[in-house]
Amino acid sequence: MNVGKVPPDGFLRCLSKADRVKMFPGTAGLTRKECAERYDAGQEKQLQQDICAWLKMQPDCFVEMPPRMDKRTTLQKGRPDFVACVCGIYLAIEAKASGGLPTSEQAAFMDNVSKAKGRTLLAYNLKSVISVVNGIRAEVRIAKEALERDGWRTKQ
Repeated sequence: MNVGKVPPDGFLRCLSKADRVKMFPGTAGLTRKECAERYDAGQEKQLQQDICAWLKMQPDCFVEMPPRMDKRTTLQKGRPDFVACVCGIYLAIEAKASGGLPTSEQAAFMDNVSKAKGRTLLAYNLKSVISVVNGIRAEVRIAKEALERDGWRTKQ
């Protein structure tokens, strides 16, 4: 086989993963599907880092840091990537890369949060997180203004 050439997917699928790693080091031994999964995992990790950094900079947000993805955890299966409190509102954020879907456990967790009147977000980019957080801030500000108009005193 010529050096630098990527073998066809059909050929690679006929070999075991161990054999492919020996015969074709690096990414040449990966099928297209495996390459896409590796790429998406990297994109999702970068999105998680961006979301985490942005939330930590917000003065009115508390965010629980996600556990390390490379270590076993004792946390509930299906727990979202981020659990945050924005202006007193519970927000669960699951970050996904390029159209990824939540697992059934993640969907059930998010459904339970919604039933308990918390907020949930399936985030494919940082812009959606910023939009939801700013929306929560606006709702809280409007509610405070309405209470103050009616004679109630609110904490600053």
